[in-house]
Amino acid sequence: MKILLRERDGPQTSWRGGSGKVLQFRASSSEDSPEIIRLWRENHSDDFALPNPRPSFCNTVAEIDGKLVAFGMLVPHPEAIMLMDRDLSKRTKVEVLKTFMGIAISGGRELQFQHLNIFTSSPSYADILRKHFNMKNINQEGLILDFGGK
Repeated sequence: MKILLRERDGPQTSWRGGSGKVLQFRASSSEDSPEIIRLWRENHSDDFALPNPRPSFCNTVAEIDGKLVAFGMLVPHPEAIMLMDRDLSKRTKVEVLKTFMGIAISGGRELQFQHLNIFTSSPSYADILRKHFNMKNINQEGLILDFGGK
């Protein structure tokens, strides 16, 4: 199915399912905010915070019989990245990590990010991040789509 995004009152992309109901897709607008909040409260408030629609791209809603049933958006993904010499002493590694995280947190707040994503394969780094920066584990599976860029 090809999805064409249009303004709220413009043409819409439709799909008729086996139930005979028509699922319509269109670009979202600020008028959809109350329904998006309702959808989040009723279905996802226990899983994650209400997403901030700014800055975001490709904001789209799906409706059945005029009722908003889904919302999707593409957001910039703030991720802290750190490269470090593995031969540094443990104490130096901890100081580098703490200092870099302080800088990342300060920058993230200044840029008004909603959250900061950290991916690590090191259990000891994860422990430090939880202890010193109140980082939380996520209860979701992480996935990535590689667009093949350099």
